[in-house]
Amino acid sequence: MLYDEIKVKLKEYRDDPKQFIERFLHIETTPGRIQSLLHRDIKAIRGKIYPFYFSEEQKILYNIFIKQRQQRKPVRIIYLKSRQTCSTTFWAGLSFANAILEPNTKAIIIANQEDIAQIIYDKIDLFYKDLPPELKPEITQFSRLKGIKFDNKLGTGLKSEINTAVSANKDAAAGTSKTWFLGSEVARWFFPEEIMLSVDQTLPEEPHTVKVLETTARGYGNWFHQEWLRAKEKLTNLEPVFIPWFKHDYYRKYPDERFFDIPLNQEKRYGDESALKQNFNLTNDQLYWRRQTIDNKCQGDPLKFCQEYPSTDIEAFINTNLAVFNIRKLQELLYQCSPGKEGEIKNGFFHEVVGGQWTLWERVQPGVVYIFGIDSGTGVEGGDPNATIVLRADNLHQIAELHNHTDAKIYAQQIIEGAKYFNNAFLVPELTGSSGGALLERLKDKYYNIYRWERIDEFGKVITSKLGFETNLHTKGLVVEDIREYINFDLGKINSVELIRELMSYVELPNGKLSAIAGCKDDRVIAFGIALRGYRSRQRRWETPLKSKPEPILTAEYKPENNVLLVPSRRYMHSSAKQYAYTDYGII
Repeated sequence: MLYDEIKVKLKEYRDDPKQFIERFLHIETTPGRIQSLLHRDIKAIRGKIYPFYFSEEQKILYNIFIKQRQQRKPVRIIYLKSRQTCSTTFWAGLSFANAILEPNTKAIIIANQEDIAQIIYDKIDLFYKDLPPELKPEITQFSRLKGIKFDNKLGTGLKSEINTAVSANKDAAAGTSKTWFLGSEVARWFFPEEIMLSVDQTLPEEPHTVKVLETTARGYGNWFHQEWLRAKEKLTNLEPVFIPWFKHDYYRKYPDERFFDIPLNQEKRYGDESALKQNFNLTNDQLYWRRQTIDNKCQGDPLKFCQEYPSTDIEAFINTNLAVFNIRKLQELLYQCSPGKEGEIKNGFFHEVVGGQWTLWERVQPGVVYIFGIDSGTGVEGGDPNATIVLRADNLHQIAELHNHTDAKIYAQQIIEGAKYFNNAFLVPELTGSSGGALLERLKDKYYNIYRWERIDEFGKVITSKLGFETNLHTKGLVVEDIREYINFDLGKINSVELIRELMSYVELPNGKLSAIAGCKDDRVIAFGIALRGYRSRQRRWETPLKSKPEPILTAEYKPENNVLLVPSRRYMHSSAKQYAYTDYGII
């Protein structure tokens, strides 16, 4: 192609740099890998140098990149990846193409360590040296330490540059303004907070700018994990991108006859293969590759496989070192999760609303008793959220969830509306702290079927007149044991992915304290646990829902010291609420 013809196509390449990359850039790889990625034979340029054709994963990333650009927005992506997916090569190629096609591009690529930075530099070196002569711009500088500058001695060239740096240097991103930033393996950076603070100050929020963070995970609680959760909650402008291992064509292997000697779910070290195959539509080729990888690269441990080659973003952060609950069992429960319906509960009906604060997996069933585990938060964005978990008393399946940051007044009204919808459900609110007390005050004024605290003494269980569940060192241990038993003995089904995420990040700290690891929340965990406590208390009958019981006969003796009416057959009424119920202990 003549130079004039190339100049005509430059605008087309700017709008779609994929054409430029696949036509003019080269990469170093192996014949087997590139053939498995592209499903066709590609002729080598020389040795192991091949044309840079996009894999399926790279096409997904590219489409996200182009979509943001077409929306005239700054490109902002946080990418959680599996091992050996060539995403760093992709972003390096895209930054190089941008520097050629867009004059005045100021790009910086920061790697986690020196040898990775050198590899990235070598890729850029190959991109430049293999460009056609008519496309190769003049350069005034080209070295690993100083980067590459596209310009001429007169200063009338592209004025673009690409620099590489390592995260051990806190000031790696300090200095002049940038238009393109790539952070490689940011979960393994030495100083992520300091570097990203500099990046954010030097990268303007303009449509032509690019900010990409890409990495494999490295457990819960670190800087990247917190940024990932913030992006998922839409608290930043970064778009979270996760591509599971089975979307990579390279991760498959044609099974030999030995594969069929071991039926699915026969070997514990492979985990629940049937659920994997069904939920993710896996082929035998993929399952065989997974088995081989677990045995030969992951020390026979499927959890290590999940860390390196996750199926979900939750699996990517698995860390078994401090986990309180059985991670393998939680992983099995994770595969069984199903999407719920978002909405609001008003006047005894559930209304589907996108972005609604209630999530339902099953609408209310006649004749079923429901239990609400309730944890109250601060009521403000950025503070501890409110969480309510709803369980069926007959099979202990989780069938609903309420999660928000509303104040106590609104939260109490949402709970009361939900309780009435779920057959006048049995409420178990946590009363610890000022927020719990404020919520309870509003609940007891308008609702009656509320748990009373069970105090344990040397003579056995004692039911007190105190409404709500008190969380202390002793009762928190009981809550944790209830959850352990539920998980280990498959006592029910958890439908909420977010609840499982919190259960996986609930740990025992070195000082013996049980809590969510740094950067994570445990509000759903607490709500779930006290719902199970309410179930075990048996403070109301489980056979039929409360509202189907006959109204009690009011022939009673009034007890002013207890503020109750004593009626026959162990039926009691709260004198102020004028509401009725059955209990095993005679107290409402």
